[in-house]
Amino acid sequence: MRHPPNAPGAVTDPRRVVEQHTRTRVIHHDKNPATPHVRHGMASTNKTSSPEPHVGHRGLKLNALLHSVASPTMKRNLASIVHEHLDGDIAAREILARGALGLRQMARWLMKTQAWPGATEEAIVSAIRRYPIEGRSRSAALARHMLHKSHVNTRANICSLILPKTAEAHRALVPLVQCIDPSRGEMVRIIEGERSIKVIVDRVKLDSVRKVLGDRDINYSLCDLVEYSLVCPDEAGKTPGILALVFSSLAAHDVNVIEAVGGSGEQLIFVHERDARLTFQILQKITRGGKASRS
Repeated sequence: MRHPPNAPGAVTDPRRVVEQHTRTRVIHHDKNPATPHVRHGMASTNKTSSPEPHVGHRGLKLNALLHSVASPTMKRNLASIVHEHLDGDIAAREILARGALGLRQMARWLMKTQAWPGATEEAIVSAIRRYPIEGRSRSAALARHMLHKSHVNTRANICSLILPKTAEAHRALVPLVQCIDPSRGEMVRIIEGERSIKVIVDRVKLDSVRKVLGDRDINYSLCDLVEYSLVCPDEAGKTPGILALVFSSLAAHDVNVIEAVGGSGEQLIFVHERDARLTFQILQKITRGGKASRS
């Protein structure tokens, strides 16, 4: 008498039992029956269905957190971001070089002033610690040394006129220059940009300049300006960071620079009269009280 394969007393080849077990699979169907999920046993031979990995509640929260903080800025290395910021902030470098603030205090200040999502205080401290402040401070020291050999000249009662960049405005510049007498201390500064021409003259010559140009050629005028001429040694042109030190010092005190014109060993800085006294004090300080003249 033959017994059924699974009946009591049946003799079954163990190898067939193992084979049958390995071919057994339990399939759990979701709402879409075309995508069954294999829970155990052999993988499905259907190549079109790819089982989704099981993601727990904690995994979903972690993925959401990562997506929330991901941004183009954080894809870059935080240390390079901090170093790039310090490269462009000479005032912060000066603070670090002089030890006026500790690393942790500087990191807290950067966290408050910079939008670096996901950056932590410890990470910023680590980035600042790796910043080559000694090399940068040597460049700043050379710039300060060159400024100590410079001096400042001051000229008040200045007006600035904005002209359209046209052929008529160019032709009017010739008689304008002819009405200025340098032997009497009169001056004119002509700056041509991409869209306009700026003419800077003494207030006493404003009426004469208006007659030459004609009011129809003047788009805008601004008076009550003060001109500061920062005269540097000839070798200053080979020293990096001089202008960065000057303008960062002015910006740190909320001085609005209306215009700036650079020449060979000379930098002209124009500010409003309300900022004149503070500007003079700052320039005198960074030039160590070098000789100054007023006109």
